[in-house]
Amino acid sequence: MLNTQIVKQPLQIQVDNISLSGLYAAPTEQTPRALLVALHGGGLSAGMFDVSVTDEATFLETAAGLDYAVIALDRPGYRASAEIAPDQSTFPNQVDLLLPPLQQAWEQYGGVSAGIHLVGHSRRMPYPGTGRQYPKGREGIRKQTG
Repeated sequence: MLNTQIVKQPLQIQVDNISLSGLYAAPTEQTPRALLVALHGGGLSAGMFDVSVTDEATFLETAAGLDYAVIALDRPGYRASAEIAPDQSTFPNQVDLLLPPLQQAWEQYGGVSAGIHLVGHSRRMPYPGTGRQYPKGREGIRKQTG
């Protein structure tokens, strides 16, 4: 386990009529270097980023232990937003639905850090722009993903 003290807790982000659930972890004694946003693949949930198959640290614990703030969000159509209309939960629509919550996450959890870095986990990687850094929050994401 890493030596940095961390906080880890559930989160809920509400923007307009979209409510996204997930998990949050961050160092308690350091300003986060950046905000990592982890998006799960199909059939999974944000909890996958807080699972260890060994006794080692999870992704959330490792990231927070390395001085990153990290949120693992349940994608639109999962958990808190499970009631979303099926036509809104297509991959292209999920990108549009995620932009306002990502802006709120930036303001609430990452605004003092260097930027947002999206991390995706899926066999097909449906999110254009995952694995890139976005130094200007939502504006940078919109610019990079079209």
